Amino acid sequence: MIRKLLFLLIVCVGVVGNVKGQMDSWMLNQWLNQMNMDVYQQQQKLTEEFMELLDAESKRRDANAMAICVMLPGGADVFFARIQTLYLDLKNVVVVHQFPDKSKEVIPSSSYFALNGTIITNSVFKPGHSVIVKRKDTGKVLTKTTIPSKNTVAYQTFLQGAQQAARAYGNSNQNFNFSNSVSSPGGNGTATKSKQCSLCKGKGWIAGSKMPVYGTGGTYWCDECGREVYASHSHDRCPSCGGSGNTY
Repeated sequence: MIRKLLFLLIVCVGVVGNVKGQMDSWMLNQWLNQMNMDVYQQQQKLTEEFMELLDAESKRRDANAMAICVMLPGGADVFFARIQTLYLDLKNVVVVHQFPDKSKEVIPSSSYFALNGTIITNSVFKPGHSVIVKRKDTGKVLTKTTIPSKNTVAYQTFLQGAQQAARAYGNSNQNFNFSNSVSSPGGNGTATKSKQCSLCKGKGWIAGSKMPVYGTGGTYWCDECGREVYASHSHDRCPSCGGSGNTY
């Protein structure tokens, strides 16, 4: 009888132990599931906050998008436009050439050099012409620059400003040399003969920077430029003379 009671006691203890083990395992799983849920919810919250910050930054950049146009001399009474954008992809920029008769012509992207937020047009702008920079998505005009009519005080002031900008730009870019100043206004209106391009110095190209290829870092000596250059160094068609080396 005692043996039976001991056997039943052992069985009961084993059953209770097994049930307790299963309960402990279930509680552990519940705790792990709750912890995973808390971590997931925290990650979701962080992701939502990050996306909200990105959206706010995108809206801020979009609201502050702007463009600055500087006209640089490329010859006698000839200018080309250097456009700098801020908070705006160059693919979302439209450059319009407006003529004195108010007719307009959109300059295709194939007709200008664009890199790192800067556009240098290959179009020839003369007195009375305007450059209009707009957003492609909204059509909003970001900036408009008009060259005053020739033989006016305004044109003389404009020309001096363009020459100063060219010199300042040349000082920060070794390959841009505007030492040959453009002709002063007030000429006799006769046709201007071709002369060496003051931007490329008759070479037909200017030094640029192509997109570097992975694994091609470092520098090398460029014989044509006469200096040490980065691996991304390139020779691009001159935007002032279109590669001819001469302006008119």
